[in-house]
Amino acid sequence: FHSNAGQLSHEYIIATRVDWNAATNDKLNFRFRADRGLQATYTDPISPTFNAVSGQPQDEGQMNWTHAFSPSVLNSFIVSGLYYSAFFKSANQTAATALFPYAQIWGDTNIYSLLGGENYAFPQGRNVTQAQFVDDLSITRGSHELKMGVNFKRLDITDGIFGARAVTPETIVFSTSGFSSGFIDSFRQRFPTRLEQPMAMWSLGLYFQDQWRVNRNLRLTMTLRADRNSNAVCQTNCFTALSGGDFNQITHDPTTPYNQLIKANQHTAFPNIEKVVLQPRFGFAWTPMGRQNTVIRGGVGLFSDLYPGTIIDSFARNSPSLNSFIIGNLPYSPDEGVNSAVQTAAATNAAFLANFNSGGNALTLPTARPTFNSVVSTLKNPKYIEWNFEVQQAIGSKTSLNLNYVGNRGYDEFITDNSPNSFFVGNSNTSTFGSLPSARPDDHFGVVSLLTNQGISRYNGLTATVNRRFTAGFQGSFNYTW
Repeated sequence: FHSNAGQLSHEYIIATRVDWNAATNDKLNFRFRADRGLQATYTDPISPTFNAVSGQPQDEGQMNWTHAFSPSVLNSFIVSGLYYSAFFKSANQTAATALFPYAQIWGDTNIYSLLGGENYAFPQGRNVTQAQFVDDLSITRGSHELKMGVNFKRLDITDGIFGARAVTPETIVFSTSGFSSGFIDSFRQRFPTRLEQPMAMWSLGLYFQDQWRVNRNLRLTMTLRADRNSNAVCQTNCFTALSGGDFNQITHDPTTPYNQLIKANQHTAFPNIEKVVLQPRFGFAWTPMGRQNTVIRGGVGLFSDLYPGTIIDSFARNSPSLNSFIIGNLPYSPDEGVNSAVQTAAATNAAFLANFNSGGNALTLPTARPTFNSVVSTLKNPKYIEWNFEVQQAIGSKTSLNLNYVGNRGYDEFITDNSPNSFFVGNSNTSTFGSLPSARPDDHFGVVSLLTNQGISRYNGLTATVNRRFTAGFQGSFNYTW
């Protein structure tokens, strides 16, 4: 049990494991773990009505089977499953909405507490079911140790991110004088078709490795791995994309109808993905001229990464599956009727949907433009070339020195550019700002974000380590990294 400023979190865990020697050449073990708990997510300093909680049950199980075909042939098989839920919500949404229907942030100062707590972020979360199997086969043949294997993983997700800013709008105040006059500077609300969406994705990896003992002084390791990541799917076809490519490739003609510019009800998150990534790797360990007190090691390889599941949320939050609007300088109170911020946002959403369904365009849209998330035509997997070169030298019987140079270069990494539809409105002091145009490039949309693979990274480092054994079992080490 954990206390969080008056809220109580609690958790209990049940776990069991069974090991079974089924036969001389077969060993199995089973394990299961159940976790139940309630997390005190947010404690409001003004009123407990705005507190937030999260129930987070988790169940996982795994079976391992090791089978020896012969003394030189061994197979290991693992099958596992996992379920967990992590939904975050208001402790009492009805009472919170009745007390204060918004969640207000003070944008120009941090001396005031939030009004309405963090309810703009709730409800949100996910349920995840994961199934996975791994199989590895090891074969020893003379001076070669061969390994090969496969790894498959599937995720089924109930994605509940769509409740954020939908049930409780977010308001931001930059001017306390405007707030005291009854006006809100920024009012943000989303209008999703559903608060939860079912999604799925999988990944498959295959590898072959040969560890070759060339002689007593030299060992080589050669590996080839192939990875395939699926294109995430939405079982209700909730993804939305732009027709004709990413934002920089489409026509920006304001007369183009929204329902021709936007492809709604898409089953997959991305227009296309990289099919397979081949990753060769090579390593060696060498004791030069048979000197047992000196070892030289090194290697180089290509490593691929998965795309994070969170990025697919963006393409399920596009119009018309989810319409998101940012409006401002409007009356704060809902009692202001059709002129209030909340009713203006609802009217904006209705106007956009009517305009979209009737074949309207940017010129016929009477209100605020929706935000939109775009992605390059083919999404690639992030990749990293990694290498190292190490010298280990024994000095006497109690001291050793290690020098290890490591480096890597990443490419095809994810970058989100939030500026494609940015523009600058001049004033009396200046008429330009960098390379920004003076008018919105595409009048169909407000803020546009573009996901690309243009990110790169580099690292180079040298680590020196000295180890020294002393008497009576004591030892010490000194490390320096540049």
